[in-house]
Amino acid sequence: MKTANLAVARQASRESVVLLKNDGHLLPLDAAAIKTIALSGPNADNPYYTLGHYRPGDVPVITVRQALEERFKGKAQVLYSKGADFFDAKWPDTEIFHDPPAAAEQKLIDEAAANARQADIAIVVVGDQYNGVPGVRGTVGESASRTGIELTGRQDDLIRAVVAAGKPTIVVDISGRPVALNVAKRFAPAIVQAFLPWYYFKLSNLPHETITIDLVNLAGEYDYRAPAYSVTKDTRPVYS
Repeated sequence: MKTANLAVARQASRESVVLLKNDGHLLPLDAAAIKTIALSGPNADNPYYTLGHYRPGDVPVITVRQALEERFKGKAQVLYSKGADFFDAKWPDTEIFHDPPAAAEQKLIDEAAANARQADIAIVVVGDQYNGVPGVRGTVGESASRTGIELTGRQDDLIRAVVAAGKPTIVVDISGRPVALNVAKRFAPAIVQAFLPWYYFKLSNLPHETITIDLVNLAGEYDYRAPAYSVTKDTRPVYS
């Protein structure tokens, strides 16, 4: 990609990140005051959401975890735990009936919460996985129909557990469709909305860098509202 085109893609990617909630002015982060970051979530170290059928499938990928570790290298420690997968053992039944997490699922959640208790801040990176990556199961895209628009798997359980650890928590949602962030809205002090990157973002893996930069240097605002929805009560999204 030409330098001029890359600069435009970089700027577009940065400006596409939306701050949905910021209680207590948690964001932008004071990077100098942070010594330990607890990072978790299925999109925290996931390279696959940037790839797919209608985009480059073999470009080098920098994950959110890698970007954070580079951004805070020599300044802060990043404690990573996956925390949850996109799908749980009983999915899709759990889209309607919320059964308790299985033992292995609870272990992942507990590990992330334990890291959060040791950290100054916690970042939970949730959302979607594009369904167009060969061999990777997706939550959104062709042949990835859903019964609802909540986060899949145990992602909401993860958010609850990390917030309960008592440290300032930022939820980053990387998705390709409207997602009901009801749990994050109720419990987390800060929510950042990013979107599955399109073709011209892919060539330099900008969204990962964008999230890292904007958590420290957020500026501007525009109108975007996350939907609130319950498949057991209604079939119409209610925006809030």
